[in-house]
Amino acid sequence: MDGRLGHGIELVANNQTIPEAIEALAGEGVVRVGVGPTHGGAATADGRLLTWGQHRQGQLGHDCPNGKGVPAQVEGLPDGAKPVALAFGRQHSAVALDDGSLWTWGSAREGALGHGPWRSDTAMNDHGGGAVVARPRRVEGALKGKRVVGVSCGRECTVCVTDKGEVFSFGADDYGQLGQGKARRFQNTPKLVRPLRGKKVTQVSCGEYHTVAVTEAGEVYSWGVSSEGQTGHGRGRDDTTLPRQIEALEGVPIASAACGGGHTCLVARDGRVWCCGRGRHGQLGRDARESVAAYRNTPVTVEFFAKGGAGAGVRVAQVACGADHTVALAEK
Repeated sequence: MDGRLGHGIELVANNQTIPEAIEALAGEGVVRVGVGPTHGGAATADGRLLTWGQHRQGQLGHDCPNGKGVPAQVEGLPDGAKPVALAFGRQHSAVALDDGSLWTWGSAREGALGHGPWRSDTAMNDHGGGAVVARPRRVEGALKGKRVVGVSCGRECTVCVTDKGEVFSFGADDYGQLGQGKARRFQNTPKLVRPLRGKKVTQVSCGEYHTVAVTEAGEVYSWGVSSEGQTGHGRGRDDTTLPRQIEALEGVPIASAACGGGHTCLVARDGRVWCCGRGRHGQLGRDARESVAAYRNTPVTVEFFAKGGAGAGVRVAQVACGADHTVALAEK
């Protein structure tokens, strides 16, 4: 649907049930990929960014010159700078370049692009949206003079981290997903997440309506919607509007995090994986030990099984989360 797999759009579009190489990327030297709910992108070794999928709000950054659903180069990024991080929200895109700049494009609904108030001909409506940016535009404001090294997109928000470990956020804040205390409905320019000052954050990850940050010390903080336990703070379903350390993982140094639609998975430095949140589709990896209909409001460990027997001693290097599924990469 919408060409989100990068194979183009056929007159009869069936689901793709087995992996198939994206022909348009053959020989392109892809070094980094990213996906959102309806579109995705790939960065090449020579610094180009190609995107494909749904284009209703300009989120591809080009006019689909290769045909709808086929990867094509994003137009308007500066020459000579290479992508170091890609992120794709529901209808917007973001890329951090190796010169430290952050660029966003697509739907500006609720300030997700961080470009501030709009002119009268593209004015934001009462919900902070309505305008479309069809080509990448540099995000400045509070990021001016900063070097952005990581970025993640939620449904209609963006969170980034600088080389100094500072975290900035902008966009929708209905559930506290910006970590700004839900002081206003939306934030249309980057704003420092003050509770994390001095924490030296190394990575951020956004789910649909929640966010997780990992620090250099291995601490993990989360905030946003908590109705299904995705922030990992235990009992209670109230939203977490400011960053809060996940107490259940104190003493467990975390290396990286990934957020799905309503769940969170964390890789510890010793290779173990912990997950919390929505699990009704098996995305927490708990098998039949617990009811899949129940969410987990504190992180639980995941056991891995190799083909033909138990995968005892498996160490995980990386984990990625989709809306309702999870993939883990084991160390060699």
